[in-house]
Amino acid sequence: MGVERYPAHYRDHWGEITTTIENDGKELRMMLRDVEFTGRSLDDWEPRAGADASALQCFTVTHNELCDCLLEFEMPLQVITQKEQIEGKLHVHLTLGQPASNGGIDHEDVILTLFVATRSFRSLGTSRGCFEIELLDIHMQLPEGMYMRTCLFCERSDYSPLGNGLFGGLSCFKRAKQALLSRTRNKRVLFALYDQKLDDTVQETYCCPEFTRKIDTTGRPSGREKA
Repeated sequence: MGVERYPAHYRDHWGEITTTIENDGKELRMMLRDVEFTGRSLDDWEPRAGADASALQCFTVTHNELCDCLLEFEMPLQVITQKEQIEGKLHVHLTLGQPASNGGIDHEDVILTLFVATRSFRSLGTSRGCFEIELLDIHMQLPEGMYMRTCLFCERSDYSPLGNGLFGGLSCFKRAKQALLSRTRNKRVLFALYDQKLDDTVQETYCCPEFTRKIDTTGRPSGREKA
């Protein structure tokens, strides 16, 4: 994919900023108060090496990661209806909490809202910072015949049994599609595919030309295959 750009709104104790998030499919970048931050999982924003120490005083950073802030932006997302493929907009509302005594942050919350045609579908925001769960919540609200055409809902994707972060840690196994078709998918099979380096890391909202819809037992497109 090329570089996508999402208009974004950032807020913390020092004020509000209008910025742009750049996404090359692997890394995210944004400028805040003349400091460039980069990340891969939406909750791991790090200032670029060599950032001016005085400029960083206008941010809350713990373990070199941005926190105690609110970030909102919208990204395009492909939606299939019974009649056509249309472009929806996925609004992301992300809150990163304050530094916690254990070295992390005291909370993180993400709420997603899908805008498609004249309708909107909002996730519950109760996952404590899991993009996958919030996107699946929206999926369950969609009317029959409508689904999101993204990597999360592709037959050739899954998460590592070892776990995953907030965003961007989905594994694509399109180079191992025959193995996935011929064997029951479980932890042993997944670990074998990782050992053979047949996985590629993708974002949940990405979609390549080889997308194959994942179908659950109800006949509806599903999310993660449980290991």
